[in-house]
Amino acid sequence: LMAGLQRRVSKGLADVSEELGMPILVASHSSALIDDLSVHTHRCSRRSDGSVCIEEVPTSDRDQLKKLGVPISEQLALYKVILLVEGLHEEVLLGEAFANELAEHRIRVVPMRGTRQMRLMAAEVDLLYQHFDAPFVLLLDNTRSGPFRRAFEEIRSGQDLAEVRRTLAQLDSPTDEEQVLRSILIKAIDSGRIDRIAGVCGFSKTDIVEYLPCDHLVPGSESWAQLRQEHQDEVRSLKNRDFKRWLANSKDADFGTESLLNALDELNTVHDDWVELINYCIDIAQSRAG
Repeated sequence: LMAGLQRRVSKGLADVSEELGMPILVASHSSALIDDLSVHTHRCSRRSDGSVCIEEVPTSDRDQLKKLGVPISEQLALYKVILLVEGLHEEVLLGEAFANELAEHRIRVVPMRGTRQMRLMAAEVDLLYQHFDAPFVLLLDNTRSGPFRRAFEEIRSGQDLAEVRRTLAQLDSPTDEEQVLRSILIKAIDSGRIDRIAGVCGFSKTDIVEYLPCDHLVPGSESWAQLRQEHQDEVRSLKNRDFKRWLANSKDADFGTESLLNALDELNTVHDDWVELINYCIDIAQSRAG
């Protein structure tokens, strides 16, 4: 059935159950039924000893996961890796460039879109740990990722977790993205789930769009380096120092999805940074399969 009809079935069953005063149990993979907040959803899984476990997923958890962009039904896809990226541009470009690889190895790209979404992610990240068994890979640009990669390496090398936590908490003037990642790591430490973080990765360039042909996104431009320098020269007098917003306002840059995909089509090959990241995620996924 089409999704719309599935939703009608869900509502109809709920109405019949209420009218008859009789519970109706449905075993289904339908996202329309599973994500319907008007019905109780239970997760059926198998423990390591082979026994079956059935546990209810609270409506409050399902609602918050949906706001995070990860509806509870997506658990059924059995993702092996959650790749947490900064925003929509990473999701679009990596999703297009590696669509087959992401699908084959069941890698889920979860973007932190906008300040509100990032704050929600920081507040509710425990839900992702609780409801997804897959390990997390965190992606930042190389500049932002530095302190977090060092902290993660210290954790993996057996450093005292309390000391690593203090170091993370004392990071100077973190950006919104850094605050979210700091929260994710600190909550993982506090809850004893640091093993859920498989890695912190950083791209060498400041923004993922800078791997694309500059003139396809910023009309009349010659290089990203030149634009960065021009932005740096003006930054003190700018009310908004965001690089891409400055490009959109002063250079008529277009960072829409269609524009990004057209620029991606112009590349003969994707950059080694992207390939290395996806291969890293694939290695993690394959190790879980084994």
